[in-house]
Amino acid sequence: LAYNCSNDDDEAILANFSGCAMTDFRPMIAELIDNGVAFLVYSGDCDAQIPHTATEAWTTGMGYAIIEDWQPWTLDGFVQGYAIRFAKNFTYATIKGAGHMVPMFRPRAALAMIQRYISRQHLAQTMFRAIQNTIIV
Repeated sequence: LAYNCSNDDDEAILANFSGCAMTDFRPMIAELIDNGVAFLVYSGDCDAQIPHTATEAWTTGMGYAIIEDWQPWTLDGFVQGYAIRFAKNFTYATIKGAGHMVPMFRPRAALAMIQRYISRQHLAQTMFRAIQNTIIV
């Protein structure tokens, strides 16, 4: 998206996104998930460009059953965000205090989250069972 595209409200979406090429990747993501590819989606909870609530809406809207509902995940004894795990190894996680560029805002938390996911460790207390193929968005 161009820097001047905004999703602040319905009027801004109509005015700004009419010239921005948009692609709905949800069908492709669903195909990958349905074919056994583990999928992690994450958002900073201070992202002003793509609010974590919008990401939560499309991830829950994919229709996969909730396996483990929202749980905090920690690093060094401090909550770093929250995660929800859906059927078929589809996971959505938030990172507290991070903006749109999560690794830039919270590098240690971002690294811990991705390392745990890739190495099949628990992000939250009971999250992340065996994961074979992995995609992180």
